Amino acid sequence: MTDARDLATELGLPWAADVPALPARELLTSLPMQYARRHLVLPLGPAEGPLTVALADPLALAPLDDLRFLYERPLDPLVVPAAALRDAIARAYDEAARDAPAAPAALRDELDRPIDVGEAGLDALAERPDLLDADDEAPVIRLVNALLADATKVRASDVHLEPYERTLAVRFRIDGVLHDVLAPPVRLAPALAARV
Repeated sequence: MTDARDLATELGLPWAADVPALPARELLTSLPMQYARRHLVLPLGPAEGPLTVALADPLALAPLDDLRFLYERPLDPLVVPAAALRDAIARAYDEAARDAPAAPAALRDELDRPIDVGEAGLDALAERPDLLDADDEAPVIRLVNALLADATKVRASDVHLEPYERTLAVRFRIDGVLHDVLAPPVRLAPALAARV
């Protein structure tokens, strides 16, 4: 079986033994961590022009299409070993979380509270399909599924899609307070609203 390095060489794609640098937090606000981990992709930079994207599978075309659509920029793929990419994804999102404004005490308490599974028990939760594992191909469908899954995990009571003239804000209401979650391109507002 051909490994990723040989395949990258065959396809004329650059190869690196490790992720050269972690991305700026601004790049990560548009990409849910679950998506990056599931598809083993990580946008690296720069802030403008073609976006370098680290990926583990040189044949992963669907995630590259999603990122091209999400960032509205041409992409330069960089093939990296899966283990190094997993580590870089974890470090990048951890660093972004540390740099983010501190979560209010009510949100921290909510996240630390155990989930009540009710009378059905854990078996009912295990049988429910995970939204992030859905086979839907459309990027907007995957984005809405990821947002709803994240909202459920933090026990958000509302999900707000707020289109402005040049931006789109996605916010979760948690304990009566709105928290900015994502800032996708404003042109996605009608598609996101239609999907919801």
